[in-house]
Amino acid sequence: MWRNSMTHFGLLARAFHWGMTLLIIVVLLGVELHELFPKGSAVRGAFMTAHFQGGLLVFALVWVRLLNVLTDRAPIIEPVLTAGKEKMSVLVKFGLYFCMIALPLLGVLDMQAADKPLTFLGLSLPVLIGVNPTMAHDLKELHETVGNFMIGLILLHVVAAFWHHLVLRDTALQRMLRPR
Repeated sequence: MWRNSMTHFGLLARAFHWGMTLLIIVVLLGVELHELFPKGSAVRGAFMTAHFQGGLLVFALVWVRLLNVLTDRAPIIEPVLTAGKEKMSVLVKFGLYFCMIALPLLGVLDMQAADKPLTFLGLSLPVLIGVNPTMAHDLKELHETVGNFMIGLILLHVVAAFWHHLVLRDTALQRMLRPR
């Protein structure tokens, strides 16, 4: 079942969710682990390449994922969420999508302002901003701040999924798992 049913997300939505989850983990590991290695080392460079390429892949895939979200109705949570829980869910999802778009853009702008060449899968990216070291510093700080915000949202999302499953005993988490 490619499309969503009334009770479960379809294969396409689940593949986007879990695939992008793994991709975001690679992006986070790349930026966190690179600092363990000396500047200029091949391993450090490989971790940062994973961070850059993974982030740009997230940016490319998020648009396809959004198209899927907008064209395929989400399964119903039983019992139905209260209005407050529904609003919180929408805010967290909006925040996650915002971060999946803003973080790669901020990263590209930072690299371009710092005059560091950046390609995506070997293709040159269009230049969006001129060289400006001061702006590069500010963009890097903003990129890191939004990145930390995204980590917080991810943790909130995971905790909420288990809260729904173990405490509220509703079907929120079950919808994203393979139907039995």
